[in-house]
Parts: sequence; C-alpha cells; structure tokens
Amino acid sequence: MKRCPRCGTVKGLEAFGARRHGPTGRKSWCRDCEASAQRERYRHLVDRRVCVDCRTATPGGVVCPPCAVRRAEGRCGRRVPAAAAARPQGLEARPAPPP
Repeated sequence: MKRCPRCGTVKGLEAFGARRHGPTGRKSWCRDCEASAQRERYRHLVDRRVCVDCRTATPGGVVCPPCAVRRAEGRCGRRVPAAAAARPQGLEARPAPPP
C-alpha cells in the first residue's frame, strides 16, 4: 500500500506506474493523478496556442504545420534533439558488466 501525495488516498502498488530507479519501483503519484495532470498540461498548451508535439508557438490548432505533416505521414510524436537521437536505444546500448 502506498499513499498518493497529490490526492491523499492510500492505494495498492498496482495503482502506481512503474519507475525503475525509484526506491519503491513505483511513481509517487497514482495513475489517476498522473492522467489528470497530463490532461491539465495538454489543456494548458492548447489554451496558450502551443504545439503539443514540439512545444513551439502555433497560430491556431493543436499542432504546428511541420508536426501536422509528420502526423499525416505516421511519424508523430515529439521532436527528438539530435544528441538524443544519436544515442543507442535498448538493452544492447548498455555496456557489458565487468567480469
């Protein structure tokens, strides 16, 4: 059992998302609070007329024209900085443990 600091309710560990590097292996906020916060962030971006994918100002709508093209091509998601894109991904990216 774990208490969510945002809503104050005590819930089972399965109600919290996984976090590999945390002391309990779980996020501090419950899934319901995480989802609520994500909806609030999304609404805040839309109200400020900021693209929800790349966070740049957009004259209207939810996504800027370059991101709209990427979405139409099936390449949606946030833009990844070049340094992060160059990093290897997955388990094969980790160095081998010392013998």
